[in-house]
Amino acid sequence: MEEEIKIIIEKNKSNISEQELLNQLSKYSKLDVENALNDLVSNKKIEKFLSRGIYKYRIIKLSQEDSQSLIHNLIIQSDVQGMSLNELKSKTNLPQAMVNKCIKNLEHALLIKTVKSHKNNQKLLISYDKTPSEEITGGKWFSAGDIDEQFVNEVLKVIDLYITNKSRNSLVRISLLPTIRDIHEFISNSKITSIILDESDIKLLLNIMVAEGSIQEIEKDGKYFYKKFKI
Repeated sequence: MEEEIKIIIEKNKSNISEQELLNQLSKYSKLDVENALNDLVSNKKIEKFLSRGIYKYRIIKLSQEDSQSLIHNLIIQSDVQGMSLNELKSKTNLPQAMVNKCIKNLEHALLIKTVKSHKNNQKLLISYDKTPSEEITGGKWFSAGDIDEQFVNEVLKVIDLYITNKSRNSLVRISLLPTIRDIHEFISNSKITSIILDESDIKLLLNIMVAEGSIQEIEKDGKYFYKKFKI
């Protein structure tokens, strides 16, 4: 409803009374319209003013400095999740040209930066000193929003070789097969990468190898062991 109210006020050149708004929003109750108007006033999206004894409403036009400050604060509040351009436009109700100009100024001042989400390649704006969440970047296996295939394949090869060596004896006891912890320690000690990987990163690759039928996951006494299918 708030967007409808702002559109109606804009169409009436920011000079419309509450009663006129109620007439055009007759599908809503008077209380709902009044609550929406109060929210818009509180959020400084519109202002209420007295004209010839009648209270009217108009859109608040922000200066470039105020617009830039508003955009910057919204991006700060988004923290490590960042904010899309569409979200900014929706929350600020600023013209596209103004939003673009403010973003350009903030980027030039090194106050914000643009990152790409690995999920949908959507560009997100985030504070310059913030590191985007792994939900955005995709974690250690992604670079600039795209999967780092070379890095992934290198680690997969090392894991495959390690599990293969531990599975050479067909009669090897399950308890002697490598666990996630064993594999993680081996990768960490091998120094194949300067990127610090944790067990959850290794688990992700192990799940891929199991799904592809390259290795077998065996559960025993609440622990998971890994064995090469064919040697």
